[in-house]
Amino acid sequence: MKTFMSSEQMLRWLCLLLPWAALGYGLRFSLFGLPTTALELFLLVLFVLFTLVRRPSGWLVAWKQLPSRWLLLAWVVIGLAAAYWSPSLWKGIGLWRAYILEPVMMLAIVNVTLELRRDRQALRTSLWTVVGFVALWAIIQFVSGRGIPAEWSVPILEGRRATGPYSFPNAVALLVAPIAAYAGARWWWFRERWAGVVAVLGLLGAIVARSDGGILAILVSWILVLLLSRVGRWLLGGAAVVGTVGLVALPKVASVIWKAVTFQGWSGRVRIWMWQETWQMLKAHWFLGAGLGGYPILFNAFHVKRFIEIFQYPHQFILTAWSEVGLIGLLLFLGLLFAFGRRAWKSTGFFSERMIGLAPLVAILIHGLVDVPYWKNDLAVIFFLLWWLVGWVDRRESEEPRKT
Repeated sequence: MKTFMSSEQMLRWLCLLLPWAALGYGLRFSLFGLPTTALELFLLVLFVLFTLVRRPSGWLVAWKQLPSRWLLLAWVVIGLAAAYWSPSLWKGIGLWRAYILEPVMMLAIVNVTLELRRDRQALRTSLWTVVGFVALWAIIQFVSGRGIPAEWSVPILEGRRATGPYSFPNAVALLVAPIAAYAGARWWWFRERWAGVVAVLGLLGAIVARSDGGILAILVSWILVLLLSRVGRWLLGGAAVVGTVGLVALPKVASVIWKAVTFQGWSGRVRIWMWQETWQMLKAHWFLGAGLGGYPILFNAFHVKRFIEIFQYPHQFILTAWSEVGLIGLLLFLGLLFAFGRRAWKSTGFFSERMIGLAPLVAILIHGLVDVPYWKNDLAVIFFLLWWLVGWVDRRESEEPRKT
């Protein structure tokens, strides 16, 4: 009697379900007295199964085939060091495991498991469906007003913000923005099935979450993609004319947009104050930063505007990386972003199609100017899945596994 699914097939399915597992970040519980999440438990199952199926030697093979492996190894090592010099070693170790070690181990497994074109397309489909799920949840929540935490559960005209399956609105945009940017780019060049629908849903998800950074990140990535085609330039020109006329006809809307772009609103001013005070902290701890999880502790001594709460991170990707893993860690993080772009650039010889892979990177960089698009368990997983996927443009690939 044949088994329902072989071990290799099970391993493949676990890799394909990683985007959905990322949603398990919010499902917290205790296992044998230790706090954990559904995402962490899923990754543990993945690691154990990989070890059983490929044997311990499989990890050596995965390491040898891992793209940018020395950069990734340095990233893991500096993260561990940052946990050591964190004010809270135990917390730092936990964050290192969740934000750095586990995502890199996951990347190594995905790289040697999903070798066929249909596997990579299935992984993209998994990303599309997760964005559709989260965005639809947020849209329904926004329209109905149900299920929104009290802080954001106000009438629509007074600033209602959807949170989807999360506890705060920005989490919706942080998840959907890079994937929606990627989906939009693939739809424009390949007319990939459902990618256009997912891209629109992702943008609507960011809108109902009222995330200015997320909306801008998606739109800028799409604008860059459209600029590379004649039809796209015509569409952008038409949209610019319509948008200009609309802003002239609706000066109040223009005023709101201008205040958001120039950081004159409350959210913008809070960020500027936070960045200024974070800079003062970093000048005093310029080499080591605060250590993993140490930002709220060290930042307190430099926090002057006490009417503002102390956040977990400074809501800016350079300041956050510098604070968490120090100056060397910041350089390595920038190296990861550079490797992201390099993988996309080398994926094809066609300039226009390179923007498919660059689109999610652009969204991450734009969003990272005002928020934290990496330093969260689920976001680190999504980051490395996209980092890996953009190295491929499937139109020119065969169904055979790539040679190593």
